[in-house]
Amino acid sequence: MMGGFFKGLSVFFLILLTVGQVRADQTASKWVSLHVDSKEQIRKIIQSEVERRQGFSTKDEDKLITSLVEAERRKEASAYKAAVEAATSEYRRAKKRLDGLEGQFQEASYDFEELNKTVLNINTTMANIDNQIARYQDDKKRQQDSLRKWLKTKKQGEVAVAVIYTRGFRDTAHELESLADQVSAPLMARHMGTYIQSRSNILNNVLTKDFIRAVEEGTAKWNRDEPLLFALMKGPQGTTYLRIKRYELYPYQAPDSKTSKTVRSGKDAKARILTSMDDLKAFLAVNNFSSSGYNFGRVESILKDIDLINRQAEEDHREQLISFSERIENYERKIASARKDKEFQRRNLTGKQEKLALAKKDLEVLRLKKESAQMAFQDAQTTLQEKKRVHESIIIKTSLVTVKRSQTPAEASAEAVSEGLKDVLNDARLQHSSSTTDVVGGKLVAEDQTQSMTDARILALCPISFLNEGDAIRVKMAFRVRTVLDDQPVTAKTATGKVTRSSWMVGKTSPSSSVKKPSNGSDHKSPSISKTKPESGGIDVAARTPADTQPILTRQPPGGSKPIMSAEALACVFDLQKVDRSGKNLIFYVRATNTHTKTQYLLFYDETCECDRSMITDAKGKPVNVSNIYLWQDDKKTSVVDAHRGLAMEPGKHLDIELVFDYTPNAKTLVMKPIIGTRTIFYRWWSEDVTFKNFDLP
Repeated sequence: MMGGFFKGLSVFFLILLTVGQVRADQTASKWVSLHVDSKEQIRKIIQSEVERRQGFSTKDEDKLITSLVEAERRKEASAYKAAVEAATSEYRRAKKRLDGLEGQFQEASYDFEELNKTVLNINTTMANIDNQIARYQDDKKRQQDSLRKWLKTKKQGEVAVAVIYTRGFRDTAHELESLADQVSAPLMARHMGTYIQSRSNILNNVLTKDFIRAVEEGTAKWNRDEPLLFALMKGPQGTTYLRIKRYELYPYQAPDSKTSKTVRSGKDAKARILTSMDDLKAFLAVNNFSSSGYNFGRVESILKDIDLINRQAEEDHREQLISFSERIENYERKIASARKDKEFQRRNLTGKQEKLALAKKDLEVLRLKKESAQMAFQDAQTTLQEKKRVHESIIIKTSLVTVKRSQTPAEASAEAVSEGLKDVLNDARLQHSSSTTDVVGGKLVAEDQTQSMTDARILALCPISFLNEGDAIRVKMAFRVRTVLDDQPVTAKTATGKVTRSSWMVGKTSPSSSVKKPSNGSDHKSPSISKTKPESGGIDVAARTPADTQPILTRQPPGGSKPIMSAEALACVFDLQKVDRSGKNLIFYVRATNTHTKTQYLLFYDETCECDRSMITDAKGKPVNVSNIYLWQDDKKTSVVDAHRGLAMEPGKHLDIELVFDYTPNAKTLVMKPIIGTRTIFYRWWSEDVTFKNFDLP
């Protein structure tokens, strides 16, 4: 009897445990994603999830689900740690290989440079020979240019052209004269082309081949003698004339294309070059005209005169070619001798060049290996930094909530969870640390542990338990939080193209903006900064920049005099020390003290820059921008124009700031716009307004 009772009781507890386990598994695996940034929307999501529950949780459910979430958290933490250790091990292997290859590369570079010096000495001798050759070639070219100029400008003979044309009822003498010139032009071009080709062999020895132009080129000019005109026939169609005109020939001179005219259509004219009277008789016979009955004595005299001129031009042409040819050939002999000397030096250089080529090849192989190792090292470093930069963790939070009379337990639980989100983010920031690795010249120089965050976002939540404590409820929730370190800020582009960070879930970080380059022509570059603005007059911890999340030093009294008023921003304390008037200027003296554990760089912009500047406002809110700003470091005064990368402030040290404005009688507010930067490998800048109100004017 008792045995049956205990057996039944065991079965009951087993069923109860199984049901609890199934219920716990279902609850633990129910992560609710928070895919929105609006605080109100997230509050509604939390309230919706809480209201889905049917009642309070039991202690067994609390223990079981808590153990499951803890197991999941330990598993993820172990995987993250293993990934970081693997990345660290790969980083060290890549660094060791890179160091070895850099040593080999430096040794090979030294051997290569020594061999290269020997080769350079021989190359210097060869360069001197090249300069000699270049001078000889220039002298040769000047002689060739002179010959070309002579050929183009010197008349190379004359020619007489006979043309037969008919003057009709509507033709003018000028039109027919132009027609005769145009039909004569192709004949003279061919004649000059033949003349050029007959001398091509001689000219090619002293000039380049492209100097000999196409066959139908050259220029023929009228020698200003009046053409001879003979009437051959008269009839109803008009009078047929024989025109004989004398031309000077410039076969090496390009024709003037602007003077060419189109031959009139419908007009027929015959032309022929005359070298003797037989040519004239044959030309008339071909065109059915007789040469008898005409006095061609003047024509015969012209042809004899042309023949004499052409023989004289031929003799002058030959003598000039001989003179130029001798000078050009002399330079060619000098060039050939210099090239022979250069070839002798080249043979001496061959052995050295072969050794140099082998050394260069070996050096290139080492360079490629070193670059490959450098890339592998950079990849390993990037991988290591990325592993440390982004971290997802599970945080369990328990809070005791007192239920108000106007609330249901579910509503009170949802409100408590919503209000505890900021604490969850702060806990996530404290849990995630990173080793910032500094590398200079491919070598590890420092590792610095930091906890500065730019993004902490809750990705999902999981309700664990809601235990009834009478008038209160003990709420336990698990949160999956993603944190990102400040070495690579998480950004997103808005519809306007500006870069923004997440809203309230990442610590109230406002949009970042780029500072414009100063207009004063200086060569400094404006840093890219992020502006942070608190919601109220004070500096909220959640609104601080990544630099502010570092441990803060104890503030040191600035200079021994009590400040008029103070403000904290950007891990610095700004003390308004004095307000003074100098002529038409109103001057504010402010001391900035670095409360950060690292060196920070302080920067401002004045009237030489179009960027956002410090200003004062009067009672009506009218702004007056700063004119000049000076930074005092001990007794050294520096203009902000000269301090384009800011002045350094060691931890606990200070800089004195002198802000000069045009005098404003009713100034009520000073708005300073300091820019604070930190540096590991690169500069990173942040900006935040510092405001002083209701000060007394002198």
